[in-house]
Parts: sequence; C-alpha cells; structure tokens
Amino acid sequence: FLAIILVIFIAEVSAFVLGFVYREKVKTDVQSTMHSVFEKYDGKNPESTVVDYLQEQLHCCGVKNYSDWTTTQWFNSTGNNSVPLSCCQQDMKNCTGRLDQPQEL
Repeated sequence: FLAIILVIFIAEVSAFVLGFVYREKVKTDVQSTMHSVFEKYDGKNPESTVVDYLQEQLHCCGVKNYSDWTTTQWFNSTGNNSVPLSCCQQDMKNCTGRLDQPQEL
C-alpha cells in the first residue's frame, strides 16, 4: 500500500514540475489549438457548438478577448461587425454581439 501511495506521490510531483517547466509551451500550444478551432467556426458545425458552450460556461469571448474574433473567417463572412451571441453577457437580453457595444460582451 505504501509503495502505491509513494508512486502516486512521485507521479504528482513529476507532473507539477513538468507543468511548471513547460508552462509557456503548453500555453502556446493551447492558444494555437484554440485559434485553429475558432478559425473553423461557422455557427453550425460540432466545433462551433463546443466553442459556444465553452464561451457561455466560462464567461469569456475569444482566446484572449473579443477582438480575437476579428481575424476569423466567420467574422469576415458575416459582414455585420459582430461576434457570436455566445460572447454576450448572460444578463444582457438584447445583446446582438456587435463590436460597437463592447460593454455587452
């Protein structure tokens, strides 16, 4: 029993040390992956549903902020200068996602 607990403890310490040492690489890789998912966003495909769900649950918009959406194909194709409605604050009932109303995002 002691050996199993010791192995688990060593694994946890190792994971913490590796996470700390490689934190910038992990951060860069996660942001790169998120940007590629946002680039595929069309509001209909399964990845889009996941993006909408995450933005609603985490109360966020974009990778860093709502301006990340301005470089996506979806933003350029809509032509209405707005972000997905999942970026809207949950208490804003009439939010349209327009960038000229950032207080609602």
